[in-house]
Amino acid sequence: MKRIFSSVYLKKGDGVVFLLILAIIFSTAVLFYRKPAASAKQIVIYVNGEEYKTYQLSHKYLNNIVVPVNGHTKYGYNHIKIEDGAVFIADSTCPNQDCVKMGKITEEGDILVCLPYKVVIRMEGGEAPDAVSY
Repeated sequence: MKRIFSSVYLKKGDGVVFLLILAIIFSTAVLFYRKPAASAKQIVIYVNGEEYKTYQLSHKYLNNIVVPVNGHTKYGYNHIKIEDGAVFIADSTCPNQDCVKMGKITEEGDILVCLPYKVVIRMEGGEAPDAVSY
């Protein structure tokens, strides 16, 4: 027996119980805080708050998807790419290029936004996780 505190004595089996409790706490934390995998099936592009077009992630798109500003590319555009279930803005004529720097989205509920051109790209189609499990 080792004396830890003035009134607490530990036996040999106490260390095993302590490690078992830590393992249970760790595995429970991993299960609760793991982000649920949502399988998105499509992307929806919104321009000025209205739905512009919908694209299926299961299809292969060889060319960039062009989203023109105000209905014509002379005012600007966003080039959107779909590759291996991921979506990203490959090129844009907006000033800061923040939408290009956002990177790829891969899961349902993820969004890409180009504020100057009022373009929102949202992944949709799978089961949405609720606020409690997310």
